[in-house]
Amino acid sequence: MGIAKDVATSTLNKVGGNLEAAINHIFLDTPDTQEREAISTSDLLTAQKTISSNNYNNDNSNSSFDSDSQATSCHIELSRKNSRKVNSNTSNLPSNTFIISGGSNSNNILSRENLSENSSDSSIDSKEEYQPLYLTDTQPPTYQDFTMTSNDNSQQIFVPPVYSKGTYKVQKSLPDDPTVLLSLEPSKLLSNYFGLFSMSLALFAPDLFMGPDFVNLNFNDNWNKGLQIDTPEYEVKYTHNLEPGLEDRIEIVNAINLSEKERELTYQPYILWQLQKVISIMNSQISSRAYISSGIYSLCLDDNTQKKLMETSHLYDILPTFIRSLMNDCKHVPDLDQNRMKNMFVSKAFHQIPIHKEPTKVSLFLFHFLPEEYDSNLYKMFNSLLYRSYDEPIYPRTNQNSADSSSSDDEISNEEESSLDEISTILTVIFDELDQDTELITQPDGVEIPFEFYPELYTKKCKEKLINGILHTRYQNKLKMKEVLNDLNSLKSFEGKDILRFLNSTLEYLQRDGKEGPMVNKLSYVKEQLSRAKTEKMLEYKTISRSLQNEWNIDKPELSIIEQAQDLGLIGDPHLLVMAVLSPYLYFFRDRRNRWFKFQSSIMGTDFEITKYESDKTVQDEIKLNTKSASETPIMFVYCKKDAIPNDSLVLQKFAKNQGCSAFAQADEMSLKKNVTR
Repeated sequence: MGIAKDVATSTLNKVGGNLEAAINHIFLDTPDTQEREAISTSDLLTAQKTISSNNYNNDNSNSSFDSDSQATSCHIELSRKNSRKVNSNTSNLPSNTFIISGGSNSNNILSRENLSENSSDSSIDSKEEYQPLYLTDTQPPTYQDFTMTSNDNSQQIFVPPVYSKGTYKVQKSLPDDPTVLLSLEPSKLLSNYFGLFSMSLALFAPDLFMGPDFVNLNFNDNWNKGLQIDTPEYEVKYTHNLEPGLEDRIEIVNAINLSEKERELTYQPYILWQLQKVISIMNSQISSRAYISSGIYSLCLDDNTQKKLMETSHLYDILPTFIRSLMNDCKHVPDLDQNRMKNMFVSKAFHQIPIHKEPTKVSLFLFHFLPEEYDSNLYKMFNSLLYRSYDEPIYPRTNQNSADSSSSDDEISNEEESSLDEISTILTVIFDELDQDTELITQPDGVEIPFEFYPELYTKKCKEKLINGILHTRYQNKLKMKEVLNDLNSLKSFEGKDILRFLNSTLEYLQRDGKEGPMVNKLSYVKEQLSRAKTEKMLEYKTISRSLQNEWNIDKPELSIIEQAQDLGLIGDPHLLVMAVLSPYLYFFRDRRNRWFKFQSSIMGTDFEITKYESDKTVQDEIKLNTKSASETPIMFVYCKKDAIPNDSLVLQKFAKNQGCSAFAQADEMSLKKNVTR
């Protein structure tokens, strides 16, 4: 057929050995996700100053996830019965049947029963005695005795990656190295961000998502490749209580105890299952797995998310949909703190609509900025979004009703701008990618992204008690600076002539002819007074300028404003930058020990490299270097509230108590050892 042998072998490995899928991949190369015209979301300010205000599902009036009555709501179907990618000739299969991605051959159909038969040597049988992993602070085992290359012909998605300056297959070079998310090909660009966003959750909120225990997450040797969905042995059972006053019951039971009707009526948390698998590996002290494919989330997306992927080409449109889907998963399981879940992702803001007298309260999942809105640092970008212009007069509320206030002052005082109210634990900021209509925008020094960010500076309370006063002071002192400059100019020249030069030449003339006397003394006195006045005005100008650059500097609040807000009790702990995704193939992330790593791979995921950074400044410099101009792919920054980050002791306790997560990590490590030593 004219196909090179190496191309054929590589493609077959990539699609799991399916001949038909390999041929389609070589000759058609049809992407799963087509880019279409983006659907706009509601802007918080204007089309160029936008905060995504997508509201999560409000399908139950008694739910703890209810939106504010003033915010619009989006409906998400509870049933995912038909949301999987199933071929038309398999529509009559049982609901526990899933398809391996990449082919339509009937041999690729796997049911739960088939999985247990085909992979009994690697999966954990629910009847076996459970052996919990009691993790301690001791040094994890080394992997130097493992063979790092394999000569077998086993099917792999990726060729051996380049990792930490060495070539390996699926294992880390050192036990202390992090496990990373390996992105899919560019045709699945937006889907890659789902995996990277979830990676930040696995590192900085694992204790929350390990609450529900599914006992056995049904380990499979190829789980990390994203080829199939393996449902746990235990699933969610929902029992509706007909007696008034009694709540409905949600419990996790053995799947064999679920009737067909119960299966149809019960929402199963597929995304949460996949997230728990990632959490198991990334928080296990014994795991030697080097990478996990972002494709593990591709097959478990619900209908709403899949439809959105087809309709939009912008990350700010699709990421809130994915987050809502994850929240719905967590909403329908037991032993998960629902209030904490809501606060994890959903911020609240006051949005002033011109036709309304009172501001509307809206829900936010993320903030995003157009390429034209790039600025020298992130605070300046938020200032343009949530503060009034520095060149406009800002009057504190206490002066609104004063007797000497003019009507124009009142009019300005009564104007309401958008403000934040509640700040989510996870704060996501997206820089939109450039498109054909984007003007060539360059930021000579790049965008400075703070590693400690204080979004509470943009809350209504903080603005009223501190920021508006500072803005008012800035405005008044900028006017004062203009007056000082005018005074300096008047002291410098008169009718276009330099006054000091005139005095000096006159004194020189008088002193040269020996005409010492009252005239010389008076002119010398005038010169001295003039110099003193200029010095005083210059000092006044410098004092105002210094204050504008320090205690009144809105663009760099770390110089003084943050300290002022803390002294007034207006802000708490900062949000820490935990991930910076410059593209799915180049991202930075930190672990809970505050170690920074850089991940870089080829766009096809055939190799990757991890670099450990010793200082935040190195990471900051690389981010600035890559934000000097608009990117061809969305840039995503993920922040996490500092006081919400769990310590390692708490995570290990949760991990040891969760039978499903602990057993999955143990089975994964056993599988890696078995496959390497073959």
